[in-house]
Amino acid sequence: MTAMGARATEIRAGVAALVAAADPDAVVHDYRRFAADWGVFLNRYKVTVSGSEVIRGWEVTFTKMDDMDLGGRRFRNVYGVQVLGYFGVYDSDASEKTAFNAAEAMIVYLRQYPTLNGVLTWGGYVDKSDMSTWGSWPSIDVFEPRFFGDTLCHYVEINFEVFENETVTYSE
Repeated sequence: MTAMGARATEIRAGVAALVAAADPDAVVHDYRRFAADWGVFLNRYKVTVSGSEVIRGWEVTFTKMDDMDLGGRRFRNVYGVQVLGYFGVYDSDASEKTAFNAAEAMIVYLRQYPTLNGVLTWGGYVDKSDMSTWGSWPSIDVFEPRFFGDTLCHYVEINFEVFENETVTYSE
């Protein structure tokens, strides 16, 4: 028997729900999206805001999973989570400010829910200075303009780690 906490499916759903709550005007996908045609790709992120169609969306994906043996059949599973943001460039509207403000609001919102709103039963994300518990708080690691085909967008990468502890009872 294994006393398990949340796994990737629950963690992904928890993060996606928080992202959607933090930016209700945006499209949120709970996995990394791909398309051979950049126009098709960007159409997945088009929404209407104040009567105008704009590109505004987020993806939730994983970058890694590590574990740490805590001894006594206890383990810490650490998941690298990445939230990717896509925002259309509308220079006359100063969209760079809007995109960065949305990214900043996202990390501020995510930091309020270290257990992902109760998804993590024995874990959370914590300051990297506390290496006994691992993990990291959400942070904006990339904010830059990027072309997707011939469309210029503001691109955001928010990265963090969450951990969940478990106790394993061996079957043999």
